[in-house]
Amino acid sequence: MIGDSLYSWTNGRLHAPYHKVMMRGDEARYSIGLFSVPKPGYIIKAPEEMVDEEHPLLVKPYDHHHFLQFFYTQAAHKSSVAALKEHCGV
Repeated sequence: MIGDSLYSWTNGRLHAPYHKVMMRGDEARYSIGLFSVPKPGYIIKAPEEMVDEEHPLLVKPYDHHHFLQFFYTQAAHKSSVAALKEHCGV
């Protein structure tokens, strides 16, 4: 699910990076994950500035809650971006 909103908001121009934390030494380190989930009814769409002839619209506007329902019931075996394209791709 990481990245489907970022992919949609940027019309495919930015992708959530995969990352791996590697530790060296014996000092304590702390990290925090920050997550955001739009409330039901919030429509995710690419701003007009992100869509042009070189970058046609990739995903139609969608309700993130409906996409989550689709993903968890029908497309859990796919990546979130692949499921997003299946659910509301152009």
